[in-house]
Amino acid sequence: MPSRVLVVDDERLIRWSLEQTLEKLGYDVETAEDGARAVAAVREESPDLLLLDLKLPDTDGIQVLRQVKESHPDIQVIIMTAYADVGTAVEAMRLGAYDYVAKPIDFENLGVTLRNALETRQLRQKVEFLREKHLYPYHFGRLVGTSRAIQEVVSLARKVSVSGATTLLIQGRERDRQGCPRQGSPLRERSRRRIVHGDHLHGDAGDAARVGAVRPRAGRLHRCQGAEEGAAGAGAWRDDLLRLMVSGQ
Repeated sequence: MPSRVLVVDDERLIRWSLEQTLEKLGYDVETAEDGARAVAAVREESPDLLLLDLKLPDTDGIQVLRQVKESHPDIQVIIMTAYADVGTAVEAMRLGAYDYVAKPIDFENLGVTLRNALETRQLRQKVEFLREKHLYPYHFGRLVGTSRAIQEVVSLARKVSVSGATTLLIQGRERDRQGCPRQGSPLRERSRRRIVHGDHLHGDAGDAARVGAVRPRAGRLHRCQGAEEGAAGAGAWRDDLLRLMVSGQ
């Protein structure tokens, strides 16, 4: 299926020449002579690419660009402009236009620009499709549960998912008031899950001066290393590590 291109220009001869040239290149071409007709055509036809003149009789191309990008952000827009309006064309690119071409139009270069713009659009669509396909199994909407407890867990997971912090999800044993595992309690008698960030593990000794701390705070791995040195057995430090990581303090 050929790509659909909407040509927007108030000069009939330019619209006609662009229509003839682009149809020879294999595009399905529609034309509009002002901004209002262009916006209506985008709403009804949803073209793949918009070839838009900056100077229109009822508005300017920047306003049309804004409206198009608000309703159809995936449509590629190429600005047509005179050399004196290059600064405005650059501003249009900041607003989402793919590129601009200067008048009088070099049709060979225009063909290359259109092809690159449409290939970019197709690549973005493929990336979005693959992203949705691979992330769908892990989407929060697939979690089953309506209780208050599960909703709180989902809310916390949403916050952590957008955080840049290093995060571990840990399931530990039942703890006493001091945060230590109770002796003799079954491992899964009462499961706990804690979110532990990277600075909790490694401490903030290196950042104490920067953050203005009174004294550096040792991380859990550092404290467990000391436990290892003072422990009688090789497995003692592992128990301390587990206790410290499960602890909420």
